Amino acid sequence: MTSEARALAAQLIAQLAKLDHISLGRSLRAPPGSVGLYLAPKACCADERAFLLGDEFAHVHLEDDCSIHAILPEPLRGAAIAAGWAEPHPLAGQPSVSPDTVMLYAPRDGEEVDMLAALVRASWRNAQGMRSLAYRETVV
Repeated sequence: MTSEARALAAQLIAQLAKLDHISLGRSLRAPPGSVGLYLAPKACCADERAFLLGDEFAHVHLEDDCSIHAILPEPLRGAAIAAGWAEPHPLAGQPSVSPDTVMLYAPRDGEEVDMLAALVRASWRNAQGMRSLAYRETVV
């Protein structure tokens, strides 16, 4: 991955780090060098499907291809896939992997950083138990 791609992924992480109740850390699921996005336990919903593992609801493969794994509930997941922003994670639905897990493609420019941030914000809301359909319009 190019330095430009890593810079865009770092912009995305910086945007998301400003969300309430968020902490960044080493991902529990992704290879070393990936940045996990964690929701503070007091803000987490009780639905295990809303998380990758533990309190981690998304991560960015910063040292690899700069793609993002996140949890997107329906109908947003289907809309993001249909619009070409995401694809189902190949292990989605397997034991210990939420069926709502997707891979979001790495951003290629600032506009894509903003779109991906909107999708990950939807994942953040979902992890708090706030399923909002408002983001469906952002992907179609």
